[in-house]
Amino acid sequence: MKTRFSAALLLITVLVILSVPNTENAAQSTVQDASRERAIVDEYCVTCHNQRLSSGGLRLDNLDLARIGERAEIGEKIVRNCVRA
Repeated sequence: MKTRFSAALLLITVLVILSVPNTENAAQSTVQDASRERAIVDEYCVTCHNQRLSSGGLRLDNLDLARIGERAEIGEKIVRNCVRA
């Protein structure tokens, strides 16, 4: 349970960081950050939130983390459901 909480908290922190504009090398930095975060999402979230299961009506297997700021409702779902667990 603590591991799930820690992973969710880490994911939320990174999603917030990704949504803040980076003026220097923004595109390259965002792609690198999204790549690291994709690994976290794939490890902790996609096992349940994928095309087959779509737990809670949420799919994270096809989420573009480099553009997470455009999908704020997904970040809110993550915060509301994963952090409290």
